[in-house]
Amino acid sequence: MGILDYIFNRGKQRLSYDFDDIFKDVQQNSMKSIALETCANYIARTFSKSSFVFFCNETKKQDIWDYRINHKANPNQTAAEFWSEFVKSLIKNGEALAYINNRQEMFVVDSYVQKHSLTGDVFDISTIQNVPVSITAHYDEVLFIRVENDNLETFIDDLWNDYGSVLGRLFQNQKTANQLRFHMELPRDKIRERARDLANQASDKSEDTKESVSEKKESFLATITKKLENDSVVPILLPKDAKYEEYRSQTSIKVSYVEDIAKMKQQYINDVADILGIPNGLIHGDLADNQKNYDTYIATVIEPLAQKIVSAMNYIIFNRRELQKGNKVQMVGFKNYDLFSLSSNIDKLVSSGSFTRNEIRRELGYDPVEGGDVFLLTKNYMELGSIGKEKDEKT
Repeated sequence: MGILDYIFNRGKQRLSYDFDDIFKDVQQNSMKSIALETCANYIARTFSKSSFVFFCNETKKQDIWDYRINHKANPNQTAAEFWSEFVKSLIKNGEALAYINNRQEMFVVDSYVQKHSLTGDVFDISTIQNVPVSITAHYDEVLFIRVENDNLETFIDDLWNDYGSVLGRLFQNQKTANQLRFHMELPRDKIRERARDLANQASDKSEDTKESVSEKKESFLATITKKLENDSVVPILLPKDAKYEEYRSQTSIKVSYVEDIAKMKQQYINDVADILGIPNGLIHGDLADNQKNYDTYIATVIEPLAQKIVSAMNYIIFNRRELQKGNKVQMVGFKNYDLFSLSSNIDKLVSSGSFTRNEIRRELGYDPVEGGDVFLLTKNYMELGSIGKEKDEKT
């Protein structure tokens, strides 16, 4: 194939697929997925650090469920992996379903159909962990959570309509930045030039009937434009009497749009994070006001989701009678506490008899200790019931 054939794509088979549109769709879907994955993964990682604390007298139930929800959810996942996957599905899809079998093993469901009923919804489950199944589960056999972001995908699509064209232009500018372009002319001699002219004169009549002059110009311009868009080195062969000139500054300074692209992608992620209520500084690891942002994130994003999960787990683990007796589970481990900065306040809460040591330990995410459920009073940490006895002994 000659150089002219290469430049003008002669002799190549034309494909019927519009690959430009396909690649454009892939690029857009990829950017949207990056933003959503970044935010969903951040929330999921927060939940993977949490644990459940039991407040109950049902020792047998506590032993079974504590192992499942805090250690090993199913044969293929630890509890941390399960909760991370469950919350990630919840954020991305607006709802999440976990199937619980008769061994209290919990599995995140990939695909299902929900059938609504006033006596309790029924779920037809078809895929679990990429394994085809056929399970019909009632509401008390599943963990089903729905959140108020059903239209998250729509919001992200609308947001991309604003960012997509701008980001696409930046990518295109980066591809053509610092591009090497040159004009060349083939060697000529009188004999070859005369022979070509005679051949052109003989074929002008037949060719002009097939393709007009304007169509030839449009085809030439389209070919050159495509080369400029996609190739880093572009040779430009000009037809006879044609001229090519670029209207741009001739400078040796290299042009780069990489920083602009990075800023645009970061801003897009920021807007998706705003939809979910995540402070932007946390997503990008900024140190400024980190603790303040984290506390806001826990209060506005994590705790509402945790309350939904805790409410559903209490319904699954305990029956009505057990719940009325005060049996319950609670999620802890979200907040980062500096125990030394809290030591003075902890001392006041315990020494005043307002809280037991185990109540404080559970709030801080630590396991209870033996004897920690006794109320203490005064800074001597005496048992509340022993104060009167000590006075009687002295008299």
